[in-house]
Amino acid sequence: GYDTGLDGTGDGALDSLSKKVGQFRAAGHEGVAEYVTTDTDEAIRRMRAAAADPKNERFGRYVPEQFLRDTHAAVSRTFPQAVDAGLFDRATLWDTATTPPTKVMSATGSKISIHDQAAWDRFLAKGK
Repeated sequence: GYDTGLDGTGDGALDSLSKKVGQFRAAGHEGVAEYVTTDTDEAIRRMRAAAADPKNERFGRYVPEQFLRDTHAAVSRTFPQAVDAGLFDRATLWDTATTPPTKVMSATGSKISIHDQAAWDRFLAKGK
């Protein structure tokens, strides 16, 4: 079989995400979610550094700060809802503030395992 990826910010409503995952399932695919997070201020710093670096593939790609903040907040609301609803067969949240990234939480269906409570709490707080 083939693995198919859907790259996006995941900042839409649960209904929109459910439809996308449903399309994959209807085609016989498993719903596996790999999400990443970092502190919003760190994401803004990284975006600015990449946009200013001519050697970076994202050179010149500036994302308005408020859009980035709103997107981080939306993901921190939508992802837990999706996991609670059992939308994914498996899901993992990684914190990219560390190298290598830290596994924050994982889930099989709606059964959640928290691996880093402080990082999970920070992730959820961005959605409030």
